[in-house]
Amino acid sequence: MDCKYVYNSDGEKMKAIYFTPFPREVVNPVLDDTVVARPPIRGGQMNAKRRVEIYPSNPPAEVGIHDSLVYCGNFIYSNQSLEQVLFDGGYMTLDSLGLPHYHFYQHDHLGSVRAVVDENGVTEERDDYYPFGATYGQDAKPNVRRYKYNGKELDRMHGQNLLDYGARWYDALLARFTTMDPLCEKYYHISPYAYCANNPVNAVDPDGRIVIPYGNQALSIIRNTLPQDARQYVTLNSNGYIDVNRMKQYKGESNNYKSLLTLADSKLEISVTTLQETQYNKNGETSNEKFNTVEVIDDFADKAFDSCSGNTTGECGNLGVTYMPSDDGTGKVDAKEPNTIHININPSLSSVGAAEAFSHEGYGHALIFIESGGDRKRAVHHFVGTKETNGELSKKSIRARKETIKNMGL
Repeated sequence: MDCKYVYNSDGEKMKAIYFTPFPREVVNPVLDDTVVARPPIRGGQMNAKRRVEIYPSNPPAEVGIHDSLVYCGNFIYSNQSLEQVLFDGGYMTLDSLGLPHYHFYQHDHLGSVRAVVDENGVTEERDDYYPFGATYGQDAKPNVRRYKYNGKELDRMHGQNLLDYGARWYDALLARFTTMDPLCEKYYHISPYAYCANNPVNAVDPDGRIVIPYGNQALSIIRNTLPQDARQYVTLNSNGYIDVNRMKQYKGESNNYKSLLTLADSKLEISVTTLQETQYNKNGETSNEKFNTVEVIDDFADKAFDSCSGNTTGECGNLGVTYMPSDDGTGKVDAKEPNTIHININPSLSSVGAAEAFSHEGYGHALIFIESGGDRKRAVHHFVGTKETNGELSKKSIRARKETIKNMGL
């Protein structure tokens, strides 16, 4: 048995080729050249002298059946015949007369397909999932739908039962990817084979590479900066990103909420993590940045909101960082994804300190970078001695910090 996959230069799967060899059967040697021609199946056929095979006991490797799937945009062909046409929310098939039939997906909050309903509203297929994606409670009738957990394609051929996440294949029974995370050096404390940082209920891994926001802690930090009635509108879509359409349903006047919507609706990928160590490039050199346990010094508590990067808790240390793209290579950029914005918040911060840190990093640095069309100089600190001279950064950060403290009821 053999499986081969063909990809284009962008990493998009174009074709799947499966080979199933015919069963092999050891045959006693015959004493003459009498051969009874028959299909190569088990059981054999008898003639007057000897049971023999049309194929030798060790057939060549190419003897067997070749099956193929061809992906042509939204069209999927099985063995050169159109199998289905994908569209947003379902797929179309053709019956024996060439008439179209439409099938619609019902998704859950993780993007998993829970049911397929036809154009008449009749449920055709249904799936329930364990947290890491293994199915249970399926209908008794055959379930042949291709797209299942997280909306990913399930490859059943030869008993593989693997989900195609694009960058990697995932085994839902083992709750592990079959290969290492290409970005594993960003997450030293997590197995490179783990799915979704071992937290599949609250997070989604869109392509087997990165989780955005990264787990419960990062999402909670973001929500804590917002009014209580607005937090329910900050959810993740099927790709693991903050759902912009859901956010646009909120009609409040929160500046922090508007800032978050600007970030979520930008074309630039923005990841939010709570790592103890990150990696960045600067001036062509790669370095590690550590986020050690913070120290609380009451005298450093900025309750008057004089500092754009301070906090009201008095927590000191490396509170957070924002890596942004750099055209000239002089500023810190994420070592693995230099064309993205990566916000990391010190995981040892209190809930209040973390929310204030994100208010500065997200609604200060990142927001200015997005609103300015990528003007890094406008988005970074400018100091004269110890005094911050970037007025725009100070204004946005302090405004965001003030609202965050108010939204947390403090």
